[in-house]
Amino acid sequence: MHIARALILAITVPLAIYIHSLFPKKHDRPEDFKELLTDGPYRYVRHPFYSAFIFMSFGIALFFSSIPGLFCYSLMLPLWNKLAELEEKELLEYWGEKYEDFMKTRGGSSRS
Repeated sequence: MHIARALILAITVPLAIYIHSLFPKKHDRPEDFKELLTDGPYRYVRHPFYSAFIFMSFGIALFFSSIPGLFCYSLMLPLWNKLAELEEKELLEYWGEKYEDFMKTRGGSSRS
């Protein structure tokens, strides 16, 4: 079990760092991006950074065998989902049909 916990962290931490490296230095708004990210992990899911962070949080709670950590993790899930929904609304407004098409071909959290 300890190996599985460490493996989750060993995969998700570098993945989150890699995904974040794809972003421009300033990335608060959709207009900060020159183009819609569709390569790398974005080929598979709409929110790979959120997904990596969710799994990383779970891995940390498991790694330290923390019941309070697992409880906090379960409380964070709906918050991450809500954040993804808000971001998707913003992305739809900015990218329009391009993002709608992207949503149809990628797994995601709010509008699969």
